[in-house]
Amino acid sequence: MSDEKLNANTTLDKVLGYVDSPFKLFSLLLMAVVAFVGYFLWQNQEFMRDAYKESKKLPEINTARADEASAMLFKQTSATVVAIFKVQLAGGLQGIHQGWQG
Repeated sequence: MSDEKLNANTTLDKVLGYVDSPFKLFSLLLMAVVAFVGYFLWQNQEFMRDAYKESKKLPEINTARADEASAMLFKQTSATVVAIFKVQLAGGLQGIHQGWQG
């Protein structure tokens, strides 16, 4: 390697000297975008994996708050009967809470 230091002006001059057509400019920009996306995905691969696993989880009903949910439904809809059911995709339907208001 020569004793010259690489400075930004000579490196930029070399890159701009290489880009003499619109196709080369487009391909250079495309390679930069692909490199950035690849670097971003590599640095955040654990986060992406965890987000994917979290999105595959099935939602669950918080059975401890069934009374609060039925009270809210009574108040907002002026219903006389509220039935809250938990549905299991593999097993079927299970009743959790039934509220009656007179």
